[in-house]
Amino acid sequence: MNNQMMLVVTALCAALFAGCQRTGEVTVLYDDFAALDTGQVSVDVGAHIEYHYLEEAAPRGNWEVSVFRSVPGFRVAWRVQEDTTRYLYQSYNTAESKSASRFHPMVALTNDVLWENYTATVRFAPEALHDEVGIAFRYVHDRNTYLLALNGGNKVQIKKVYNGSGIDPEEEVIAEADFAYEVGGRVTASITVDGPNIRARIQDGPTLEVVDTLYGHGKLALFADVPARFYDVRITMPQHDYDVYLKKAAARDDEERALRAQNPIAVEVTEPQVSAHAETRRFQLLPHHGFGVLGPQRPLFIVARSRFL
Repeated sequence: MNNQMMLVVTALCAALFAGCQRTGEVTVLYDDFAALDTGQVSVDVGAHIEYHYLEEAAPRGNWEVSVFRSVPGFRVAWRVQEDTTRYLYQSYNTAESKSASRFHPMVALTNDVLWENYTATVRFAPEALHDEVGIAFRYVHDRNTYLLALNGGNKVQIKKVYNGSGIDPEEEVIAEADFAYEVGGRVTASITVDGPNIRARIQDGPTLEVVDTLYGHGKLALFADVPARFYDVRITMPQHDYDVYLKKAAARDDEERALRAQNPIAVEVTEPQVSAHAETRRFQLLPHHGFGVLGPQRPLFIVARSRFL
């Protein structure tokens, strides 16, 4: 075999090997909720977690409640239940409250928003047909995400959610197909994102494909505007994309460590002094604590308390 032919064969072998690596799938998450204790995932803690850490509101396993409304039922919407199998249950119907109807009760993975290209497969069963239930993918936060939603008992949609005005998010349907489903019927839905290409498939149902460039990365969340059971979640990623993700995550972690190292050394305040005091009348302020720096060796600590007159 001459050198030129050997180079061609070597190049072909390398290309084939690289192709096999790219098509190899890595399971980055599987969760059937069996590791979670039965009981509440959502907890009725009000707005306290805006400025307090409360252990009862901490993430449960891979999941955290990302949408909270101080509305009866919504506050305790998510829990882990078990009959013949263990599952994650959303118990609230958002149609019961006008204010709650603007929001999707949602639990988000505690994993990484740096995920880019992956396939997520979720098995779930809606217990009502009049509103939406499904998967949020390439989820950055509740106002920046795509949704794969079953809706109205007769269709499946891909939506993109982006910011909005006030408390009303903008949602746009970018793909839609007819799909009849039943109360209590188990649905297996898969979503694959590869660059700008989005492909959703419902087992024994339609496949939707659309191209959209708004969100190029993000993790996964589950949402339901009606009571629904979620049985399991599997997320796989091509080996090549998983390697890219690991490099990006390592670079981000290195940057965060470097920034923390640049922070000034904490100053211990042994004898705090009151430098100013102000009365607020006819004004309500929930208890807040604030920190700041007035200058070298002069940390600032602010306490605000409620006052009713």
